[in-house]
Amino acid sequence: MDVLADVLTALRAGTPVAAHTEAHAPWGLRFDHTTGAAFHVVLDGTAWLTPLPGEPGFEPVELGAGDVVLLGRGVPHAMTSAPGVALVAFRPTRPSPATP
Repeated sequence: MDVLADVLTALRAGTPVAAHTEAHAPWGLRFDHTTGAAFHVVLDGTAWLTPLPGEPGFEPVELGAGDVVLLGRGVPHAMTSAPGVALVAFRPTRPSPATP
């Protein structure tokens, strides 16, 4: 195994969920206690990784294009346009079947 595979195995990454999100400020996504690891990539612009209100955690971190975040299983957090914005719960949806 390579080093990244070892790290993901140790994190018990869980079942993957993928979503591509495009947003304009102000925006905030809340990721409550997850059953797997959280993986975020900022493709363009900026975003903030913040702890959820009332949860122990870490200082907010500003992220820019090309930044990647990997959090262990069950770490509640938010991805936002700025610290302190209103949050909505992240709810992944299944893609619609392709239409002819």
